[in-house]
Amino acid sequence: MWQLGARTPGPPPSAIVVQKEPVEPPSLFVGLPRPLRTSAPVIWDIDDAVWIGRRGAHAMAVKMCRRSDVVVAGNELLAAWARSHGAHSIVIPTCCPPPALSDGDDSPRASDQIHLLWIGSPATSRLLTAFGPVLDELFARLPQLRARFVGGRPPVELRGNPSVEFVEWSPDAELAALRWAHYGLALQDRSEYNDHKCGFKVVQYMSAGVVPIVSDGPVHRDIVGHLGLLLDATPDLGSMTERLRRPPEEREVAEVVSRWESGYSLAHAVELWSSLLAEIVR
Repeated sequence: MWQLGARTPGPPPSAIVVQKEPVEPPSLFVGLPRPLRTSAPVIWDIDDAVWIGRRGAHAMAVKMCRRSDVVVAGNELLAAWARSHGAHSIVIPTCCPPPALSDGDDSPRASDQIHLLWIGSPATSRLLTAFGPVLDELFARLPQLRARFVGGRPPVELRGNPSVEFVEWSPDAELAALRWAHYGLALQDRSEYNDHKCGFKVVQYMSAGVVPIVSDGPVHRDIVGHLGLLLDATPDLGSMTERLRRPPEEREVAEVVSRWESGYSLAHAVELWSSLLAEIVR
């Protein structure tokens, strides 16, 4: 393996893995001397549609598709785009390791309240705007509902609600929130760029046994399957209210964790990467 900028003497790299960022102009990778760029198989690893909305990035991404021996995509939409531009592409889904959660009987989830979690940042909190009225109505219908927003502010409809709290992001705050939550929010409006995103927060919730509540979209549907709740542009508030009257059953939590473990865990991704490298590095 080899890393851009590495100057350690030794044999040439057996493979070059290029992350998504070098296609954003100016691209460092395509500017490298040709002998270096052609000395080993090239794998381009993408987990975002970096060519959408960035001047010059589309042309650079097309060049990367044609230049790479393999494009590793975080979801099937990204893989299909790469194939449409001549790449040999495989899907290795976005993954995450398991959180260090406690299995003790004193888990904060053992409550007669329903705990709703959102984890993000000030930049991604704007994605909640369209869902503010829906969330506000849920709180009006469900007095046992509590929500924690970590890293970004809740939508304006929920600010000042005593059942809603905001917490600055930190590793400890994120871990505590994952231990606390029953349901996890991953909400965004439909757009070409958003539809291609790989749903890391959905995967993170599932790794912690938090049942996801996600906006409808092709990637979210693939990750969640029949588990969790999918919200379209006009969600069925009656069904949501009935679902959120109770915490998830142990069976539901186990199914969520099992789906993460078999398809989105770090161990699964390592297995897929190992197989790919064994095949491409001769």
